[in-house]
Amino acid sequence: MIGWRDLTRLGRIVVGFVVIGAVIAAVALVLQGWNSLTARLPWSDGSRLERAETRLERVQTDLAARETEVAALERQADQTAAAHETIHQARAVTTRATTLAETAADATDPIDPARADRLRAADRRLCGLSPNLCQLDPDHPAAAGT
Repeated sequence: MIGWRDLTRLGRIVVGFVVIGAVIAAVALVLQGWNSLTARLPWSDGSRLERAETRLERVQTDLAARETEVAALERQADQTAAAHETIHQARAVTTRATTLAETAADATDPIDPARADRLRAADRRLCGLSPNLCQLDPDHPAAAGT
């Protein structure tokens, strides 16, 4: 075996460069192994970034769902308001017409039977077109005649 003292000055320089290169290579391998080992740890930057990105995706999906839900609820509120306005207008017109019909001069006069039959037939046609708007009261003349 060749000893350190047996080498020339140039041989010692070459051996020194080889040893320094081997140490640098060993340190590089250890650091790379350390980085790959720590990348899997829960407190590493890479793991925290992955968890944050996953949370961001979930939150964005939830936000999109909530925005869709809010838009649907706003449409429903607008439709409900329009329906209530229609109901209030219909009640006002019906109340006014009922009051006028009850206070009319001929309110107590009997109706001609032919006219009553025509009115019942028209009522039946209207109930046929929109059965959900007809009264289901059996004592009501229009419902009894249908």
